[in-house]
Amino acid sequence: MLVKIGAATLLAMMVCLFGVKQIVAILQWPLKRAAQRHVLFMPAPTNQLLTVELGGVTLQTITVLSNHVAFFDVGTNLYTTAQLNPVRLGSNVFLEMRVITNDSAPELAMPKLVFMDPSAPFLAMMHLAFFAGLIMASPFVLYFVAEFVMPALKIVEKKYFLRAFYFGTVLFLAGVSFAYFVVLPPALKFAQLCGQLMGVEVPFWRAEDYFGFEIKFMLGMGLGFELPVVLLALVKIGLLDYAKLSGPDDVSPEGIGYGQGRTFPHPTTGGLKTPGRKFYDAVTNSPFGNDLLLDLAKKAIDAEQLGQRDACDLLCLSFSSNDVVGHCYGPDSQEVLDITLRSDLIIKELLAYLDAKVGKDRYVLLMTADHGVGQIPELATAA
Repeated sequence: MLVKIGAATLLAMMVCLFGVKQIVAILQWPLKRAAQRHVLFMPAPTNQLLTVELGGVTLQTITVLSNHVAFFDVGTNLYTTAQLNPVRLGSNVFLEMRVITNDSAPELAMPKLVFMDPSAPFLAMMHLAFFAGLIMASPFVLYFVAEFVMPALKIVEKKYFLRAFYFGTVLFLAGVSFAYFVVLPPALKFAQLCGQLMGVEVPFWRAEDYFGFEIKFMLGMGLGFELPVVLLALVKIGLLDYAKLSGPDDVSPEGIGYGQGRTFPHPTTGGLKTPGRKFYDAVTNSPFGNDLLLDLAKKAIDAEQLGQRDACDLLCLSFSSNDVVGHCYGPDSQEVLDITLRSDLIIKELLAYLDAKVGKDRYVLLMTADHGVGQIPELATAA
């Protein structure tokens, strides 16, 4: 398998060496895009800008306060260009001025890419050819990996592996595209502005550093996009399971609650056959205490018409079962993991209910926490 992958990558790398100029042009697009003013999401200027050019070279860009400069009219457009071109008449050379009053916004100067040592161009070329070749050879690489791995998987593992592969590939490409088209241009412009804010001019960037940053940025964004699918696939095939994520159960420092014991899951009767004080205490020391509070909040919103009148209403909810469970069993317990996952679903249900009853744009939500928590001393010492 490794020989096949190496051969496919090497062959694709050799092909990419002949197209390295086109690869560089592709990687420079975000830099050119960053030179455009609107990429910064900044408000458009209100003053007119006059750009003076001589033979295609920009001499100066100035702000004009009226529609007339000297003897010519600059119009009402925000961007005007005065082009000076040499014209020969006989033995004399004159400058002919052409005023363009409907010009587009001028590009802002971005750092130029340079190589600073003799070996840098060759190393950068090999670096680009390697990553481009890896991308070009990726269908073959993935096929060779699947050819090696698939026979060792069970039927259910194959099913989830293939699903994760398809969805993961789509999400990876979406992440790379999002980084390239949306995130990189403003990020590059922000990098330049950081230097200017410190009073340091940024006329040049090392080309190899720029290429490396851009490739790592896009790869990182692509991997970030497909991470949820990878985690879900690992859970489905059993490599990640609830017990491994939740930590040990039934350890001596844990409390026993209200007749509930240390072993998860717990009864919520409080040791009683009919509801009583210990029964309700046991419910509070479980996720069901939060469920009851959510039901009460829904009843209050309906009965009091909260957020559905002209008056401003205030609804305060404290899902305190998390605190009780945490104090009883500790932050690394299965009980805390269970109630944390359930709390996420409760918040989702509450927001959906508010959206339906009150309206998405008709309420303000503020969330805060009670306090943090440290590890149980006995477990911290043992670790």
